[in-house]
Amino acid sequence: MEKDKNDKEVIAELTDAKTQLEVELADAKTKHEAEVKELTQAKAKVDAELKDVKAKQDKTKAAAPPDEAVVTLQAEMKAVKAENETLKAWKLAQEDIDHMHRVQDVVDLQASLLDTKKVQAAVESLKKLPNEALDAMKAQLEGVKGKFDSLPSGPKARLIPGVAAAGFDPMQPTIGDRVGKKPGEQ
Repeated sequence: MEKDKNDKEVIAELTDAKTQLEVELADAKTKHEAEVKELTQAKAKVDAELKDVKAKQDKTKAAAPPDEAVVTLQAEMKAVKAENETLKAWKLAQEDIDHMHRVQDVVDLQASLLDTKKVQAAVESLKKLPNEALDAMKAQLEGVKGKFDSLPSGPKARLIPGVAAAGFDPMQPTIGDRVGKKPGEQ
């Protein structure tokens, strides 16, 4: 019987402990819910204050006129940008003029070799070439022109015996080109 008594006491003690834990948990739950409510209210208050501060900042920024220095700098920047655009346009125009001078020099040197009908087509094709290519063509054509200028021409040229028969090559270096050079050197 004693054993039954002990079991009843143990059950009673466990029931009391369970009840006591349930009461403590209910108290803790109530306490935490109150804390959550307080924190939620505090968060709402802070959010409202933050919103007010941001609204005041926006009004201050919108209402305050820009600083005089900022306005001056903006005006100067606009002037510099406009001048920069003008200088860019001027530079491009100068480059185009320089390029057309080079094209004209090459066309002038080729004029004796081209038909008058083909000059405009030559000008259009030469416009597409870079300046370096035009300079190289000009140098080569000046050399050729110098050789053609040294040839006899006109009625006297027909009277010079052996020019046609000797197979004269106008591209062959002239005697003046060979002076001062070693044999085999060009």
